[in-house]
Amino acid sequence: MVDKAALRGFLDAASELKSANLTGLSEIEKAAFFINLYHVMIMHGFLVFGVPATVFEFVNHFGKIAYEVDDDIMSLKELEHNIIRANMKSPSQFIGRFVLPKQVYKNALRKGDYRFNFALNCGSLSNPGVTQVYTATGFDFQLDEASREYLKVVEVSSSGRTLTLPKICQWYKNDFGNGRNEDIVRLVVKYLRETDQRHLSPFLSEVRVRHLGYEYKCRHLQHAGSSYIDVAHLTSFSVCSSLLTTE
Repeated sequence: MVDKAALRGFLDAASELKSANLTGLSEIEKAAFFINLYHVMIMHGFLVFGVPATVFEFVNHFGKIAYEVDDDIMSLKELEHNIIRANMKSPSQFIGRFVLPKQVYKNALRKGDYRFNFALNCGSLSNPGVTQVYTATGFDFQLDEASREYLKVVEVSSSGRTLTLPKICQWYKNDFGNGRNEDIVRLVVKYLRETDQRHLSPFLSEVRVRHLGYEYKCRHLQHAGSSYIDVAHLTSFSVCSSLLTTE
């Protein structure tokens, strides 16, 4: 059963974001704020529309919910691609380059980071079941932790010459250096489990890269160190995000 008091608190906190003032925030503060906001919007959408269980529901989910923040109105799709990923590469899929929104936002991030791909968690079963509240002070460390968590599913062949990575490393391969297999392997290897690092061939340029499939069915996220993110947890997410606007 939904805690109505917690729900009202969350909705009140979310509505206050429209009057947030992001002017003067550093790039890191904005990045932490927007990644937190992404997870708030994902879970808010799950509460209102249900958890996507099919490809069709998954794709539509990102255009169903929108927030107003600092006089800008943004859908989940726009938040991800036009703000967080504003200065990162387009997906490698040919069609994806044409269906993405084109809106320009005043608070869009100026710098990209390939680790954003591991930090953004849409709730897919292919993603970790947990996420965290990002802070400006611990942001770099948290991105490293998110990368390690995401890459726990990596598989190394018995020969050590084939590395099977999450599908997202294929979709957004151009975020990893020049997008070559060698570039991707060199960037992710430090986040692999120690046993996988030892087993992987040291001749990284010769490592063959494959990719896991992607699961479009989703689940409710958990906050790292706690249980299912219910309405109360969503409130803490939004409050944390709101605090960043006043620092």
